[in-house]
Amino acid sequence: MPYRRRRCPARGPRRRRARRQTSDGRRRSGPELALQTSLALRTSSDSLECSRGRCPRIESIRGTSSTNDAIFALDRDRRIRFWNEGATDLFGYAPHDIVGEPVDLLLANDRVEEINGLLDRVMKPERLGQFETTMRTKTGMSIPVSVRFSPIRDASGAVVGSSAVLRDVVARKHEEISLRRRSAELERSNAELEQFAQVIAHDLQEPLRTMKGFADLIEKDAGDALDEHTVALLDRIVQGANRMQELVADLLDYARAGTQQIPSDVVSCEEVLASALADLGAAISERDVVVSHDELPLVRGDRVTLTEVFENLIGNAMKFHGRELPVIHVGAERRGPDWCLWVRDNGIGIGSRFEERIFEPFRRLHTRDEYSGTGIGLAICRKIVERHGGRIWMESEPDKGSTFFFTLPTA
Repeated sequence: MPYRRRRCPARGPRRRRARRQTSDGRRRSGPELALQTSLALRTSSDSLECSRGRCPRIESIRGTSSTNDAIFALDRDRRIRFWNEGATDLFGYAPHDIVGEPVDLLLANDRVEEINGLLDRVMKPERLGQFETTMRTKTGMSIPVSVRFSPIRDASGAVVGSSAVLRDVVARKHEEISLRRRSAELERSNAELEQFAQVIAHDLQEPLRTMKGFADLIEKDAGDALDEHTVALLDRIVQGANRMQELVADLLDYARAGTQQIPSDVVSCEEVLASALADLGAAISERDVVVSHDELPLVRGDRVTLTEVFENLIGNAMKFHGRELPVIHVGAERRGPDWCLWVRDNGIGIGSRFEERIFEPFRRLHTRDEYSGTGIGLAICRKIVERHGGRIWMESEPDKGSTFFFTLPTA
């Protein structure tokens, strides 16, 4: 008979038993296997996760390290079991060169006793703060680093190893020096900008005054000899010069709002509001405006510029009113570390598509015939609030009034 190959019954794929073995050939013990499992990590945006779901919490890593930090983890024998990209950048070792090796490779000769003592304390476990020391790179060079050691626990809560988060002290100090240098350059630039704005404002104001002066002289000298058309042209010259002077003054105010140093004084918003209402007193009485307010808080900032914020917001609420008399309310509530204040009115309101545009310099939604002004007030408010570390925004609907919110640091 011809030979026929016998077919074996169908079976599933053979599974190879995972070897409980370390990278250096040693067989793993129970606690060491738990550590190895907890350190089989992949990097995500804000956490370290196991290849099979969420790992036990690595206390020093979650929420305390940045993407540039060097991070490694040790087992009980102080062999390296996890090594991230930041550690490679700092020390020069690739993961396949260092994982499984003792941590002594990274220790400067004069710091071995110090760091081993700290690792002993971590395994007890003790809570250690951040400290500065010297460690050794692959090339043998000593580098100053800032280190924080923390315990690693398994699922039962037992300490099975330790983690280290490190930062290059030299790089950090260079960053601090660079930051101070940029800050000084920014202050110098702001001072130059303010000086430039003042010079420009002065140079523009002078010819405007000349234009207005000559127009007045022509009108006075000619007297009744001028016809109506010529008088109207002279009036337009004067109005144009007045409008330009107003724009120049507002431009200078806007430049100053962005360059002035903001003091960190304790300021009473009750007193600031009272000052703003006093400045607006004539307009409030003339238009029968009703202004009410809640109890207002103490904040940190500059009394003068905050008064300007209230003046601009309340002045706008009076200007952009509907058929009803203006009713304005000022309120405040605590939101985390800041106070949120608001100015609410019953005016004409604004469509949602304009909620950002109205804070742009010289942005107007209406013609000058409808409402006066240059459109700089809200831009100045934003500058001042942001210089205080806060933000400003608006909620509004057409014909239903507007509410302007802004935040300030609490005193």
